[in-house]
Amino acid sequence: MASVARASIDSVLKAAFGGEKHYAAPFTKYYQGAWDQPGIGGASTDLMPEAHYGGGLNVAYNTYIQRYMMLNSDSQNYSYAESLNGLHWTDTVFLGMLGDVPDLAGYSGPIGTGDDPTILGKDFYVYYTQFRGPWPGAQSVKRFTLSCK
Repeated sequence: MASVARASIDSVLKAAFGGEKHYAAPFTKYYQGAWDQPGIGGASTDLMPEAHYGGGLNVAYNTYIQRYMMLNSDSQNYSYAESLNGLHWTDTVFLGMLGDVPDLAGYSGPIGTGDDPTILGKDFYVYYTQFRGPWPGAQSVKRFTLSCK
């Protein structure tokens, strides 16, 4: 399930640094067209009810295609979806058809190659953890490059 919650930057910074007692800022979830559900315990809308793959979702904005990109890894499959606004997403596409996507890899995340690694461009990296043996000694962090056309 893909859902979203938000809080203002001001409230997050104030909660983290605004006084002697630090706390988590209250977030609200998106549910049926409104941002009125509490972040903890509230209901949320599944933004991708027809998604073909599940796993760890990572979203970043891509300035080259001017869309949000969602990369998903379930340790066996990588998938991709995109959105203009972060609320309405395309169907997921299996990334294995794009070329050499490693098997048995998880915990992936897109990283931009420019000054701000949170912003993607035409080319960007996908970092991941590769599993090649018993835990905890046989894992390594690797990357591959994706290019938008």
